[in-house]
Amino acid sequence: MIENWSKWNPENIDELPTTTYLKSLTRNDDALQISFETKKQGQLINVIFDGHILSYRSTDEGQRLKMLCDLSEKYGELFYKEWRFFKVEHSTYISWLNEQNLGVLSNWEIIHFVFITNLDVIEVLSTYSPKVFIFD
Repeated sequence: MIENWSKWNPENIDELPTTTYLKSLTRNDDALQISFETKKQGQLINVIFDGHILSYRSTDEGQRLKMLCDLSEKYGELFYKEWRFFKVEHSTYISWLNEQNLGVLSNWEIIHFVFITNLDVIEVLSTYSPKVFIFD
């Protein structure tokens, strides 16, 4: 199957900034928190997965050139430059996870979230949507 990417807009957010930088990524037993800085002085975006997540990975965007080229080819060059939060259907990351856990979670509704900044690609596999807050 071919991955299908779509822009993800959290329900409580009207508009997301187009330029973000990873400030911190913090994982503990109860949560994963991803904090982004924006171009607007002092503005922060916090994405909080408040509970168990299945997997996450953070990669320097320069190491994801094939992914970025594939996105540009399929959706156009501005697709990930004008938007930063995505969901992926038919995800190869979910397929990989199911292969690694021998199919234990194959009946679960797993959601693949992707957050692309100017320097990083952060991916999270979860069974629920995170909470998102913007602080000015």
